[in-house]
Amino acid sequence: MPNLIEAIIDKHLPHQPGGYVYQKLEGGISGGSYRIEPVAGDILRNAVVATVIQDASQWWKIETEQSFRKAVQGDPEVLIPQLFDMGFDEIDNQKYAFLFREYIAGEDLDTVLEYELNGDNRNRDVKDLATDLGYRLALLHRHKTSAYGFLGKSGDSPFSQWGNFILNELEAESRLIEELQPDKQIGSLKAGKITAWLPGLHMMIGSHQSYLFSVDSPHLGHGDARFANFIAGSDEHNPWIIKGMIDLEEAVGGDPEIDIAYIENWLHCSSYKKDFYAQSGAFRSGYNQVRSIAPNYPERRLIYHALLSITYLRTVFGFETQEFLRANPRNRDYVEKHAAILKSLAEGNGLEDIELKPL
Repeated sequence: MPNLIEAIIDKHLPHQPGGYVYQKLEGGISGGSYRIEPVAGDILRNAVVATVIQDASQWWKIETEQSFRKAVQGDPEVLIPQLFDMGFDEIDNQKYAFLFREYIAGEDLDTVLEYELNGDNRNRDVKDLATDLGYRLALLHRHKTSAYGFLGKSGDSPFSQWGNFILNELEAESRLIEELQPDKQIGSLKAGKITAWLPGLHMMIGSHQSYLFSVDSPHLGHGDARFANFIAGSDEHNPWIIKGMIDLEEAVGGDPEIDIAYIENWLHCSSYKKDFYAQSGAFRSGYNQVRSIAPNYPERRLIYHALLSITYLRTVFGFETQEFLRANPRNRDYVEKHAAILKSLAEGNGLEDIELKPL
């Protein structure tokens, strides 16, 4: 794509005397995101992120960006990147969708908690980040959406209730698990073992699904609340704050507290789980400044963890095993921890046996 991104820069960005430099970013909504900044000149003062989506089946992500911004209604307290330009175009018979957004300076929260917070101030810094994360997440969650389900997938029929959407996702993911080769193995886990847990998981889900249907209006959730998708940094008053949320492609309308379950799910596989959970009161305090966590969240979260871990394992079992294990030495451990979540839920233990507590 380098030749294409250079052509897109030339076509869509203002002329700079010294031109632009660009760097491919990891992850992102399509794997085709680049940080772009001018070599010289002052027409474009700050770096921008350009995302190029060539796969037409993924162009709904453009609509998601529009729907997300429509839901937050320009709220300056919802820290998402400013959108400069977006649309569809063609260069040399190559059709593409594109987005130009603000680049939020800082480091992702996962990196900060893993590597940056050392020394005597670690507990204070983790507390400050936990408080601000809860506060910023709640500011997002207070906004309503027009329908339940994923934002921006215009080809999908909107769901009349949140419970219908979640159960539909669980059914789809379960079918994909059942289609895996039962002998395919990652570490000590075979795909057939996941399939064997499905009846117990569905029994647990059936006994708790009424809590999903008690959601009475759709609110905005990030939908992919991994700590890699929160940018942290400093300002003139605070050494560490949340500066932005990125990668909005999985945004949902419904029960936004699924984001809290996502954070718990992420923390369970992290090296800093104990440090962050020690500040769970700070997280709740920040969240409660804006809105309260629902009284029946402890029941809903069990279903959310089932969905998140089924989805994770279904995804990674689709990879080439040895390549997946080589890519990150921790991947084997992540698989085992997600398997432990499903096993606990399938056996009716409610996650207490693996110390996965509500935040």
